[in-house]
Amino acid sequence: MIEVGARYSIYNPYYAKWGNQSVFSQALYNPANAVTVNPVTDVVTGGDRYNGVVIPGNSFPSSAQGHVDPAILSGFQGLFHGFSSGYSPTVKSNIQPRVGIAYQLHPTTVIRAGGGRYVQRLGVTDNVFTGGNSPFQPSSTVSFGQANSPGGVGSNNFPFNYSSQAYNYPSPEAYNWNLTVEQELTGLGTVTLAYAGRRGIHLEELLNINQLQPGTKLLPANKGVAADALRPYKGFSNINQATNGGASNYHSLQANLRRRLSKGLLFGFAYTWSKSMDFGSSNGTNLPNAFDKSIYYGPSDFDTRHVFVSNFVYNIDQFDHSNHLAGRALLGNWQFSGTLQAQTGRPLNVSNGSDFAGVGPGSGTQLYQHAGPIITTKAFAGQTGTALFFNTSAFSAPAPGTFAPRESRNQIFGPGFQSYNAALNKTLHVIPALENHTLVFRAEAFNLLNHPTADNPDTNPTSGTFGRSRTKGGTYGADRQFQFSLRYAF
Repeated sequence: MIEVGARYSIYNPYYAKWGNQSVFSQALYNPANAVTVNPVTDVVTGGDRYNGVVIPGNSFPSSAQGHVDPAILSGFQGLFHGFSSGYSPTVKSNIQPRVGIAYQLHPTTVIRAGGGRYVQRLGVTDNVFTGGNSPFQPSSTVSFGQANSPGGVGSNNFPFNYSSQAYNYPSPEAYNWNLTVEQELTGLGTVTLAYAGRRGIHLEELLNINQLQPGTKLLPANKGVAADALRPYKGFSNINQATNGGASNYHSLQANLRRRLSKGLLFGFAYTWSKSMDFGSSNGTNLPNAFDKSIYYGPSDFDTRHVFVSNFVYNIDQFDHSNHLAGRALLGNWQFSGTLQAQTGRPLNVSNGSDFAGVGPGSGTQLYQHAGPIITTKAFAGQTGTALFFNTSAFSAPAPGTFAPRESRNQIFGPGFQSYNAALNKTLHVIPALENHTLVFRAEAFNLLNHPTADNPDTNPTSGTFGRSRTKGGTYGADRQFQFSLRYAF
């Protein structure tokens, strides 16, 4: 059997109902109109403070009256540059073909395969605040100011902090594909082996497009100079721009054995071996190098290589039909069930927040590099021990003026966890003639074995406990819980 289909989607960009949002356009920034930024005080003078700023649309709508400051309605008409109200163009090429194939190789064997393109509408996120930009809600950063007079004496202007989005802003999309073989094993259950893959493109990420070139802050001539005085777009501090330039790859092998309820027993076992790689695992990921995102490619933050899950239900029915009333009442209609989940840990970065590259504040976290193989022993140090979870000697700071190279992100995998849960049910028939009147007692245990898991190790190279896992129960919940209930059903 073959099924083929396609979906076509048009997603119009979001826009501000009252026109009260603004973005920064690199194409409209004119260096000839740039302001002057004092290299010591960071104070802005002269030039055009709104150089490169765009208010999407052609003018404020009439509905803006009473919602937007009248001074803005009358004084900032020059920031309209003929863009659409959503700023970014509407993408009209979102054709999404899908295909699925199923073939019965044998009465007990089925092969399935499928694939397709999937496009998702961008949601409204809190990663960028285009409605919180100047001139609507001015925001600036002052460093080393006095608490009672952060901006200095008098009325001073400082560089704007800005949130923006790229003009070319395609919808996130993914290509999914899979191949599955399903085999029925008589008397046991059904075994499924599958390969599943996914390729994501146009994924959202944040870039500080006003980042300094690597090494700029480390030059002798720039010692003591405010970073904002050196930025390419004068009059602005950080310009965190949402850009759909990210990508991801996922591959997995999935094995599953499941048995339907037969002779009082039901069970299932599932194992997944997978690997996920990307340039950033959330739409709020701020890349450390706005000029080269490739160095941040690595295991996803959620990359869990091995996951095993099992479950069972067993009806203890030996006494359900006993001729002895007392035996049937006490020992009949019991059910025992349980689940087990075990998985390996998620990856971790080694960093301490230092600006090795000399690009100034406002960009993503810069990482340490590793010179040799990373050996993970997963040793637990505790509060007084010195055992290392991984070989810390493999890591070092990158050379001044540079970033850690590719394959530096998420190179340490933290501890995994195991969780055993169980439940015991007893059903009592309250009225013998009415089977639908029952009293159900249920006892449940979560983390039955009370097995605490070691927490992630310290990954700050300047810490005195670097490389040590010292506590348990923080990364994954470790408390054992019992729960009892009594329910009357009719």
